[in-house]
Amino acid sequence: MAISKVVYKENPSATPVVWMDATTATAAAADITSSKTAMLADGVVTTGTGTGGGGSSGGTVWQDSEGYIHLAPEGENVTAPEKWVNFIDYNGDILYSYTKAEIANLTALPANPTHSGLVSQGWNWTLEEIQAEVLAGTTKIWVGQSYGTVSGATEIDVEFTDPDYLSPYLQINRIGTINISIDWGDNSTPYSDTLSSSGYIQHTFPSVGKYTIKISIAESDSSWMYWSNGQGNNHSSILLIIPAMSDLSRNMTYANSIKAIRIGNKFAFYSSGTFRTLNNLEYITIPNTILNVSDPTNYGIGRYDFTQCMSLKSITLPRGVIAHANSANTFENCYALKNISIPRSFNPTISLLYSNCRMITHPYIPFNATKIENSYFNAAVSLHDVVLPNSITEIGISAFNTCASLIEITIPASVTSIGDYAFRYNYGITAYHFLPTTPPTLGGSTVFGGINANCKIYVPAASVNAYKTATNWSTYASYIEAEPT
Repeated sequence: MAISKVVYKENPSATPVVWMDATTATAAAADITSSKTAMLADGVVTTGTGTGGGGSSGGTVWQDSEGYIHLAPEGENVTAPEKWVNFIDYNGDILYSYTKAEIANLTALPANPTHSGLVSQGWNWTLEEIQAEVLAGTTKIWVGQSYGTVSGATEIDVEFTDPDYLSPYLQINRIGTINISIDWGDNSTPYSDTLSSSGYIQHTFPSVGKYTIKISIAESDSSWMYWSNGQGNNHSSILLIIPAMSDLSRNMTYANSIKAIRIGNKFAFYSSGTFRTLNNLEYITIPNTILNVSDPTNYGIGRYDFTQCMSLKSITLPRGVIAHANSANTFENCYALKNISIPRSFNPTISLLYSNCRMITHPYIPFNATKIENSYFNAAVSLHDVVLPNSITEIGISAFNTCASLIEITIPASVTSIGDYAFRYNYGITAYHFLPTTPPTLGGSTVFGGINANCKIYVPAASVNAYKTATNWSTYASYIEAEPT
């Protein structure tokens, strides 16, 4: 997109004003004040070398489809418009977005974002993977950035509001012997020890307020730490009141104090339930160094790992991360989760389960997934424009139950079976497009329970009678019609 001038909009709805001349990359760099930035017509963020111009060294800059430059004031963010390919930050902000045509012409991934205290480790999709997925044309793509911490420590942001609850136990589970140091963030003497067994370390904070706990493990160690709440026991948490005490209400006081987690080096996802029931966790960053092993029996993104993280808005799984062998219910009841970036290389044979993820709108379904698991999108009430890959053969029980925002959906020709309640209570769907020439087996007569009175179930013209007379399909015979040509 060629532009003769860079124009400025403080926010997406503001009136644009001329900011500076920018006909070429060289001229633009000379026109921008030294150390400040602008985005050129090709999407490249350029640092200024001149003595004039404008810009902001700390704002977010992006270019919209009309060629306007959007620049957020210092300390604020401007989110780019959602397109087919979206590059998101750890908090879900869309940093860059591209149409199919724009991404086809891209020759390099956009610049990595920068944040104080974090180390940008790169996007979790390659450009080649993105372009291949776009050619397949199956679904919108969410590309995320992986981050490590500058300190190398795993950092926990907490906020204590009750003066009677200032002495939590910090859970430390370890794989092997670890040399550990804990900076409590309150100017007290750091804890330091060699641990050969898992346990709980107590600390008393001086007052209510916000603190950042930093847990460091010696780089020379060939061991790791992890957290686990795999059985869902009330006493299991990262921070808790008394080890092995089943007192949900008191332990939740500490669990709810956790606002953010930035995973550092020497950390493993182990067993299951790593961050389960952290109701107020707003964001988490996961580095490329997260422990992966060839056997996912005990390691990897697992069962219940983020279940009930009700305030979590966005998450990026790093490139190369593996899935635990039993990884169902991973994001269940993450009510605020809107954006999740799953690398194209991620194992598609497992179920992450987005049941009760009420803000998910355009999830990425791995291109070679074979099944939409039971309750996969159950009660995902904001789900919209879902595109199922052609590799899908089975849609599980309650897979799309109560997805109130769905308007229509296409079922690939590869699908051979659909579980009961799979599309129950989808009052908004007015058109199903079934591509299989042989009616898929329905697991019950309530697959489409509560179907919209005006809904049409379109099927191949030559298969209309087969669908209308098939077991359990006959219940919906009056809705079945030939796909319009």
